[in-house]
Amino acid sequence: MFLHMLNRKEKEGFLDLAFSVSAYDGEFTVEEKGMIEQYRKETGLDSSEHRINEKAEIENILKVFDDSEKTVKNAIFIEILGLVLCDQNFAEKEKVIIGKVMEKLQIPEKQLEPTMQWINDLNKVYQRANELINM
Repeated sequence: MFLHMLNRKEKEGFLDLAFSVSAYDGEFTVEEKGMIEQYRKETGLDSSEHRINEKAEIENILKVFDDSEKTVKNAIFIEILGLVLCDQNFAEKEKVIIGKVMEKLQIPEKQLEPTMQWINDLNKVYQRANELINM
């Protein structure tokens, strides 16, 4: 949704981060795979333009964003949190990794709850839209 704000280097880093975060808990769900594909489309980076580094350490990936604007860091946080919540399950390992992402991106703890609520509300809107489409 907000990936248009990122430059090429940030988009590549984001795709690596999204994959690493989604695989962090040992479960790479259908929903998460679908989100990664959506991210590829949104960034305009298909597999021929950027091969996701599946072995990259999250801490190293996050260094890509050290000099990014605050708005870009917020956008990355929203997108990554949305990815984690897309399967309606916020597992303990996911909480740990989100904490690492927040720390590295300098996202204040107070931003977590309202962002989660917004994402959950948005997911309900999408669910309702799908219901209406499929009537």
